[in-house]
Amino acid sequence: MKFEWYTEFVDLEYKPKDSDVVALFFFKKDRALSIEEAVGRIASESSIGTWTTLSTLNKRIRRLMARVFFYTDSYVKIAYPIELWEEGS
Repeated sequence: MKFEWYTEFVDLEYKPKDSDVVALFFFKKDRALSIEEAVGRIASESSIGTWTTLSTLNKRIRRLMARVFFYTDSYVKIAYPIELWEEGS
């Protein structure tokens, strides 16, 4: 069974925390993907994503997921937990 989890990174109800790092990306989506999957892939690959599909994540890693909280046809805003970065980087 193939399990794609990219849309789990999309949470339009999410309100970024004061400690989150928020990034704005411009993108052009592939016609084969839904826009939600496209922006979810951006969040995944720029946070805890991996080269293989995962069916489960432990709670500690899931806490580090980036979250898409806004998108249009060409722009996406993603909130990253500050814990993704080492101090001073």
